[in-house]
Amino acid sequence: MDKRLLDAPKDELKDFLRGRFQMRGRWAADTGTRESEFPDDLPLELWGAANEGLRRRIIQATRELIAEVPGEGWTAEAVDWLASFVGRAEIFEVTGDLQTAVEHGVWLNAPDDGVRCHTAALWALLGLGWKGTPEFWRQLSQPVRARYPALALRGLLASSSLADAFDWLPILLCDEAAVHQVLDVLSSLTRRVGTEVVREHLRAVRLRLSSEVRAKLDEWFEAYGWGSLAVRWEPAPPEARAPLRFAPALAER
Repeated sequence: MDKRLLDAPKDELKDFLRGRFQMRGRWAADTGTRESEFPDDLPLELWGAANEGLRRRIIQATRELIAEVPGEGWTAEAVDWLASFVGRAEIFEVTGDLQTAVEHGVWLNAPDDGVRCHTAALWALLGLGWKGTPEFWRQLSQPVRARYPALALRGLLASSSLADAFDWLPILLCDEAAVHQVLDVLSSLTRRVGTEVVREHLRAVRLRLSSEVRAKLDEWFEAYGWGSLAVRWEPAPPEARAPLRFAPALAER
């Protein structure tokens, strides 16, 4: 690490961070070597070595960079690195800046993949402990919700009850790709509240899911050893409702 950065004023730190995240100029990360470095490696190293004064300057520089988005040079990849740095360094002081950006949809206006930029800010906010409100997550634009259902589910789990979050799953789980994306969220949740709790909440909305999504969820739950999602009984078609017949394969808990 360049020791001069330890005494650099705020504007030089801003130039340093911008150059790293945008991969431009003398501060661009060297990704062509055998041990490639990532754009946020050096900023994180600097943050870890910083005293109180330097941290204040880095925080101010970061706040000003957040305000630059969606400006020139802030590609979706550059925004990802900026958000990654904020989250990994746990710069809680910029929570309000990111919250303002997402609540007004500022980063959605980025010329390079606004949806990805917007979600980068949201992931960083969740990592900083911001929860938002259930209404905020339910009102995510359809492009954001469709592309990042796992993000929407994490937000709902953070801001509302388990029942309310799972009640939104029939909207979020629109196809097999969506199921695959939310598996990490469900896996994390099972470790926190237990497999049985997750299974029962999914059973409560099972019949509102498409047959394709139900089959994929069943497949993954069996693969992970989380047990069967099938309810003990499912309503028979109208013409066969007398007497009510239990499906043997679904009778097992």
